[in-house]
Amino acid sequence: EVANKSASDGWAAKNMLVLGIIVLGFLAFHLTHFWAEMQLKEFMGVAHDELISPVTLMETTFKPWWVTLLYILWFVALWFHLTHGIWSALHTIGWSNLIWFKRIKTIGFIWATLVVLMFAAVVFYYLGVYFGACL
Repeated sequence: EVANKSASDGWAAKNMLVLGIIVLGFLAFHLTHFWAEMQLKEFMGVAHDELISPVTLMETTFKPWWVTLLYILWFVALWFHLTHGIWSALHTIGWSNLIWFKRIKTIGFIWATLVVLMFAAVVFYYLGVYFGACL
């Protein structure tokens, strides 16, 4: 129905490949850093007293300002990726009529915002701890 989709597509739709690469790259970093340090070692039978504390791991991870900044940028990329991806997926499965179009965009926006804010809350907490310790 649309001859030229580029005028109607949003920024996230035009940059899904780049956003997906950023999200997957940081997801790989996140999983190798946190999951491998905590759950994988426990699964492999490392004694509990030899495991690093999750709080200590979080504090050491977010102590460098650049890691915190990269996580915040990752969350921004994740938000853009999810806001487009959710409504696009629902559109693909058939929820594409005029009544549901605005609703699924709103659902995608709210869901992506909640997910990203919950993850970002941890990073902002440790950012506050860092700046509180610096004052």
